[in-house]
Amino acid sequence: MKFCDFKWLDLPSQAHIVYQNGIYLSERSEDDLFVALYQVCDFYVEVYYRFTTSEILKFISFHSDVLLEPYLSKIQLGELFKESIVETEK
Repeated sequence: MKFCDFKWLDLPSQAHIVYQNGIYLSERSEDDLFVALYQVCDFYVEVYYRFTTSEILKFISFHSDVLLEPYLSKIQLGELFKESIVETEK
């Protein structure tokens, strides 16, 4: 799936692609919305849900790593390093 092809799909088709091929990365909240981040092929997709109904409102797809900033605070680097050390000791 190419980024430009994904952007032109309708909402149900985008949902199908994300749930079949997406890799869940993180989540955040924004006002009264829940936003889940997925990687699909070589781009990222944010899925915006309404908290009260879990209805999908929109998808925002992007390539830029800069747009990942809202998710970076959730990454626990200590845990990543701990896992890395355990793997190298095996």
